[in-house]
Amino acid sequence: MCLNDVLSGYKITFAKYGKILIIKNYKFPAREKSFHTIIASDKNTRIEIEIIKPMSYVEATEYAESKYKIIKNLYGPQIIPYTVQLTTTTDCPPEKKPEEISIDILGKPTRVLLANATDRYVLGVWDDALIKTKAAFAMVYDEENQTIYQIIIFQPIKIFDQQKVLDILQGIKRIPEK
Repeated sequence: MCLNDVLSGYKITFAKYGKILIIKNYKFPAREKSFHTIIASDKNTRIEIEIIKPMSYVEATEYAESKYKIIKNLYGPQIIPYTVQLTTTTDCPPEKKPEEISIDILGKPTRVLLANATDRYVLGVWDDALIKTKAAFAMVYDEENQTIYQIIIFQPIKIFDQQKVLDILQGIKRIPEK
């Protein structure tokens, strides 16, 4: 199955990258909401999508803000514990912190964080030895369907193409009603 096959149920499509094959696809209900996680991948690009519905505009805004804050905090000061009473704090160098840009997705301005990640797709690293991929993180709310999408697109750091990743995100479109 490809990404667009599954996303058609949400009336959206990844116009420029929808043929990518799904490697994980699972849904579960919890507290009157439906959670759906999709992971699709090819040789150089991995797309992770978490879909939650129904979600009101207020809920979605608060949820999205908390997710952006969590990602940014991963690159903030961290306490390094020692076995003795001494502790120290380390901070991510400014050039390794996520870059925030704004693009239009589904017709609305959307914040995108471009952040470093490990080869296991874990955000929050700034050590050169651990940085193997780069990610674009975005939270997209579809008010029409009361659905929020958390989208993370990863590519190897050596071939990361910011414009291609942004084009993938901007290529998310609604499927027209027939």
